Amino acid sequence: MTKVTLKEKLNFKDLEVLQFELDLFNKYIAIKELHTDFLNTIITFDIVNGLYFFLRMKLEQEKVEYTISFSICQAATILKCCIFNRTDRGLYTKHVMNKLKIDLDKQLRDLV
Repeated sequence: MTKVTLKEKLNFKDLEVLQFELDLFNKYIAIKELHTDFLNTIITFDIVNGLYFFLRMKLEQEKVEYTISFSICQAATILKCCIFNRTDRGLYTKHVMNKLKIDLDKQLRDLV
């Protein structure tokens, strides 16, 4: 199975931001998209839940920097979360999500 490895290492705070944003994204799709795109919402919901606990295990390691690889489905789901336009993201959160968006978008496009 092909993996997508982030080019840039993430620090502890970056991982916390990603985990938090995935949680908010999951809550949003459960409310807004469940009735309009049921199957894709269920698939995304399942992947995000798995990612949430994957990132939690990484955070419990308490490293300074993390090199992380994701499956293609996980990477695509994180990209969807990065693209999701949440208006009250802070500057640091916007920076982290943009950094991930650029990296994941390039790698996923290179696969096809």
